[in-house]
Amino acid sequence: MNTSLLLISGILVLCTFLPFLLFNKAGKSDIKIMSKQFKQVAEEANLKLDVKENWGNSMIGIDKVQNKLVFSKIKDGVPLTQLISIHEIDKCEIITKTKLKRINSKRESVLEELYLELSFKAQDKNNVVLGFYDNQDIYGEDFEVKRAQKWSELINVGLVISTARKAVA
Repeated sequence: MNTSLLLISGILVLCTFLPFLLFNKAGKSDIKIMSKQFKQVAEEANLKLDVKENWGNSMIGIDKVQNKLVFSKIKDGVPLTQLISIHEIDKCEIITKTKLKRINSKRESVLEELYLELSFKAQDKNNVVLGFYDNQDIYGEDFEVKRAQKWSELINVGLVISTARKAVA
């Protein structure tokens, strides 16, 4: 009788925890693929990323010497990685979309989307939008506004340095 009770208890415990373990592993596999692709793009471009950061389903890094930016994000289960030369950027803007919602009888502004929009000097090149936050994603808001400000400043510092180098040359 003890063996049957132990067997049933073991099966119940396995049925309880196995789905959590499988879902955890499935979610991390996309992030591993994105991380591998991110590192591969950086290595192919011979970049030494001085500053890099990952959160949720996104990664970003910058090489201050070569003035290049690498951004990667998982969109609909597919990792998308972009390599952007800061020399080609004209300006970097933070774009936020908020919505007023009633929370506890008060109207509060709730962040819905947050992007960095990169405009290029070349007229034939389309603007690039780097998605930092979207409330439709599975990840919650986690200091994305501060993160976007930090990366906007890093990109703008790179723009100033590249402009200064051209002026000196």
